Amino acid sequence: MKGGTANVFCTFVRHDSPACRSAVLFVPPFAEELNKARRQVAVAARMFAALGHCVLIVDLFGTGDSEGDFRAARWNIWLDDLRAGCQLLRSRGLELRAVWALRAGALLAADLMDVERTAARLLLWNPVTNGERHVEQFLRTRVAAAMAGGGRASTSVKELRAQIERDETLEVAGYELHRDLVRQIGAKDLSRSPPPASTRVLWLEVVAEATAGISVPSQRTIAAWRAAGTQVEAETVVGMPFWSTIEIAVTPELNVRTASLLGPS
Repeated sequence: MKGGTANVFCTFVRHDSPACRSAVLFVPPFAEELNKARRQVAVAARMFAALGHCVLIVDLFGTGDSEGDFRAARWNIWLDDLRAGCQLLRSRGLELRAVWALRAGALLAADLMDVERTAARLLLWNPVTNGERHVEQFLRTRVAAAMAGGGRASTSVKELRAQIERDETLEVAGYELHRDLVRQIGAKDLSRSPPPASTRVLWLEVVAEATAGISVPSQRTIAAWRAAGTQVEAETVVGMPFWSTIEIAVTPELNVRTASLLGPS
């Protein structure tokens, strides 16, 4: 598929019977979380397809099997890639039933819903609510790696941020971050980006035990969205945080509950 600036790789999942009448667009998480989550997403996509929904999974510019280097990735390019995905689905005569996002993909999905003004549902899995905090958590992986390798214990996120600003790019966990992308992600905050009031939001979080509730940052964002008039259904599902486990993991309960909420086409 032709994306915002280059060809981007897409996976189109459908089921022979029943025929697809609607579509689900997947918005991926950031950096290594995408690779960790691929199996979970693939299993879920096949389950959604069995319900009659075609599923489009896009490798954004500079990621996965798409063209481009990660260091050249920018927020607007990724958003344009997703908009191209929406156009592809429309060209096939499909109605966009849901925009489905994992982790930091939720930040992109919120922007997509704003510019596309689609009537699709917004389906969120453990959404990142604040881009600045997410960037800091990602940079901490570089700090931890430096300490584990015998580097200076004084290496800090603040120092790494200064290095990005000075040198323009910084390699973290095999990904070369450009300062423009870091700034763009850092400016995103879900609490300030409620979807259109007509949007139905399905918010699911994977937790370690049944007694755990929705995270505090998520509660704040959900409250802000509801105050803006957006309908939000929030639930927890017990399972493994598959996007961050050392070994590839799948949380079947999350797929089953999501399919139940999504329903047939």
